[in-house]
Amino acid sequence: MGLHRFPEPSLTAAQRLADASREINTLISECADDDWDGYGAKAVDNASCFRAICFMVALPTDVPPPEVGVDPDGEVSLDWIVGPQRVFSVSIGGKGELHYAGLFGRAKSCGNETFLGEVPAAVSHNLRRLLLSTNT
Repeated sequence: MGLHRFPEPSLTAAQRLADASREINTLISECADDDWDGYGAKAVDNASCFRAICFMVALPTDVPPPEVGVDPDGEVSLDWIVGPQRVFSVSIGGKGELHYAGLFGRAKSCGNETFLGEVPAAVSHNLRRLLLSTNT
């Protein structure tokens, strides 16, 4: 994870699919076995990987791609980091469960949703909050 500026998003659905697949395949190769982090982390969950790819493809085209990682429980995490107090993270489980948390200055937001092929409204709203905060 690191501080970065959002690039101008102009990726087609095919480019998003290719980029997401490449990122996830890297995670699979790096985190395929239990204890991949040396601290007892579970192996990355293949169903979570599939759902993460689908989620990233479903993102609106004006949302920049996230940084992709694996949580110690094996779920895939997607992070948008603007600064120390401007972050949003979504963790994706193998059955489509989404756990999200965001920090927008002093305001916080967190919750759970289900991914059914479209980005849930609450997640989309929080991504917009983050993106709008970068333009002010």
